[in-house]
Amino acid sequence: MASSQLHGGSSFAASRQVNYDLEPSQDRKGSSAHKADDISPEELNLCRSGARKIIQAYQGEIIEAVNSCDKLNEGLVSREDLLKTIESRRVPDLTPAELQILLKACDRGSKGYLSSDKFVEKLKELVSESKDEAALRLFAMNCKR
Repeated sequence: MASSQLHGGSSFAASRQVNYDLEPSQDRKGSSAHKADDISPEELNLCRSGARKIIQAYQGEIIEAVNSCDKLNEGLVSREDLLKTIESRRVPDLTPAELQILLKACDRGSKGYLSSDKFVEKLKELVSESKDEAALRLFAMNCKR
């Protein structure tokens, strides 16, 4: 078969339909279908680890610490101010990656600020264990015996 037949000269090339992906893929980064709060399982684990360390270090004072960043009493805190506040506490074993990913996950739309109430709720959500996780942990503990 001649090369001219392969490149548009044959009836095969003319009849071949090209299927373009016109709908955004759920798994493609940067697509419009990708939600701002969707994070990878690895990032979720880092968020959970960071949230546990922060909650433990602040021992019930997290609401006051977050509210201290709200300079205008609007319920919004600057992501940068919150970062500095948590870093100044020198939370034991909290890595910069854990803190950055946690703040990124809480900053919906990457606007540079967070709702103080939503941030505290997200911390509590990340620290709490779901029924499935509790069952899996119990199963794993029983398998070790």
